[in-house]
Amino acid sequence: MNDLLGLVKGGGGAGAAPPPPPRGGGGNGKGSTSSPSTDIELGTLDPAVAAAAASSSSAPAAASSDKHMQQFFGEVSAIKLSLAGIREAQGRLSALHERSKTVTRGRELAALREQMQEEIEGVSRQAHGVKARLERLEKSNSASLAREGCGPGSSTERSRSAITAALRKKLRDLMG
Repeated sequence: MNDLLGLVKGGGGAGAAPPPPPRGGGGNGKGSTSSPSTDIELGTLDPAVAAAAASSSSAPAAASSDKHMQQFFGEVSAIKLSLAGIREAQGRLSALHERSKTVTRGRELAALREQMQEEIEGVSRQAHGVKARLERLEKSNSASLAREGCGPGSSTERSRSAITAALRKKLRDLMG
């Protein structure tokens, strides 16, 4: 760690480091002349540390767990997209409803009502699809409890149950 206070005072002390290079115009195009393998703020990591982190002892179990969590998060993102579609359809339905308040002609009103009914049916179909996906997600959550390292109380189980409960609440709030 650099002793910056010592550099400012001019003393330095026993472990004084040379002043840091200027950040304005470095030679490597990243705004600094320091080695990119040691700059934590840029997100670069020393290759030796990266290799040690990659070769951990629980790599096979972690890879399997990661694969299942990636599938889980893929399904979660698909559910979120469906919820966004429901939200958009509800916005269109609201706009149609507001327009129907100002229409005075019978034919236009009948056409608006038909469009509104189609939107309602579309939202209902999407909501049933999301509900079915959430039920499948619940089943996969209970199936994942049997896997090693994913038992009750594990971080994986807590994450899965919390995310599933939050998605279920979002659906309930949207359809409320």
